[in-house]
Amino acid sequence: PADIPSIAAGVKDDAPALNRIEQIIALGSEAVPVLVPLAESQNEGERYTAIVALGRIATASNAKPADIETATKALAGRLSDPHVSLRTYAAGGLAAAGDKRGLPVLIEALNVQQRGYLSVPPELLNAFAYRALNVYTGQSFGYDPLASEAQRAASQQQWRDWWKANGDRLQWDAGKRVFEVKG
Repeated sequence: PADIPSIAAGVKDDAPALNRIEQIIALGSEAVPVLVPLAESQNEGERYTAIVALGRIATASNAKPADIETATKALAGRLSDPHVSLRTYAAGGLAAAGDKRGLPVLIEALNVQQRGYLSVPPELLNAFAYRALNVYTGQSFGYDPLASEAQRAASQQQWRDWWKANGDRLQWDAGKRVFEVKG
């Protein structure tokens, strides 16, 4: 098997290094117990690797329920990561796995116009957050990651209002892979 900690420690901002994360993801269940402690590492590259890999493993079509539970627990633990990119990616992984705890973090990331950590190709965090919110909720509120600050702020407030009004009533439809308002 791949030496997951060595791969994670070597992750940097280039495509070959990032492609090695795919080796970890391909291990599936075998990688999960090694990734969980890496999600708590002081090293940002290791945390990034764990967050991305756990999110992908948890949302794979052949994911085991125990792996999903373990991965979402580890991702939820990163929602307060000091690095805005890492907490945003953890939130995206949670949303993709049908866990609504990530949605408020994604909504707050709508105002972060900086390149995501190790994003290849480069992507602004607010664009990543919007894409995840749009895909997993079906909502848009006219948000445009490249709009003026005032336009983005107005749309972000609509997202906040929507979450406040509907967050408790959101349920994951696994067949559609989207959150729906119930009740």
